[in-house]
Amino acid sequence: KGLALFFVRSADWCPFCKGQLVDANRHLAAFRALGIEVASVSVDEVPPIAEFAKSQGIGYPMLSDPKGAINERLGIRDTQYPVGSSAFGVPRPTLYILDSSGRIRLLFQEPTFRTRPNLDAVIQDIRKLPL
Repeated sequence: KGLALFFVRSADWCPFCKGQLVDANRHLAAFRALGIEVASVSVDEVPPIAEFAKSQGIGYPMLSDPKGAINERLGIRDTQYPVGSSAFGVPRPTLYILDSSGRIRLLFQEPTFRTRPNLDAVIQDIRKLPL
């Protein structure tokens, strides 16, 4: 019926992102019970993503956008990091809930990299959608 798409800074060096990615994995069965698949996108290269996924037993696709091009196109790049910064291209923590046609049905975006949405509340919000 849809997709929960998590945009995170890094599965390699961001402890808040790592926690969110593990939390998404813990909630994977609940998402799937609603017909929602899960995926994440980070600015990491593939090897650190693969290492994190293996070490944590992640059961969903983790995608690589090392230059932050998708974040830039979606307008979710964290603008506090200027061109040339080692963190340039990272997104503000963002979670899109998309329906099967790719329309955004819910959007959760945090004002700081230290906070993430409560996934139990997100799942409750998804249950209210006519997907």
